[in-house]
Amino acid sequence: MSRLASLLLLTTLAVPVSTARLAAQQNASPAAPTRVAVTVALVDDLPYGGGASAIVRRAEGAFTDDSRHDVIVLGSRGASARELSSAVMDLLAIRGQQGDTASANAVMRVRPRAGSQGEARRVLPWAQRVVNDVRRAEPRLIEGLGEVRAVDIWLPPQQRKAPQLPGVGN
Repeated sequence: MSRLASLLLLTTLAVPVSTARLAAQQNASPAAPTRVAVTVALVDDLPYGGGASAIVRRAEGAFTDDSRHDVIVLGSRGASARELSSAVMDLLAIRGQQGDTASANAVMRVRPRAGSQGEARRVLPWAQRVVNDVRRAEPRLIEGLGEVRAVDIWLPPQQRKAPQLPGVGN
């Protein structure tokens, strides 16, 4: 009988400890992401008008394929490290204003442009490797583009900037 009582007492003490640990794990806030994914796709003809590349932002639930919310679309003839770098920098600026995920679907053309002092924009050191990877990638379905060569890359998360009210803090 004492063995049964000991087992019952041990079980009674163990359950609250386990429950408390489980509750602490559930209440812990998830860590902010250290990287946010974007799909880089290569197409023969850019479906969004002129230019060598475009950024497609897709809202939550707007797609069922396995690509990411944001898609950088490169035309196969204009795909270069410079073009990808320009698209990535534009996307980071857009995410800084609108957040890491889009609230509405949108397409933005990327136009090559100079930096702030008129010099050519910086080419990201890893951009050529990504262009090479996407050229060798197996085609996969991306809604709105069809079966295209694509790879996923991860960019740093951007803090959404609070809107400035006219005349406040200026």
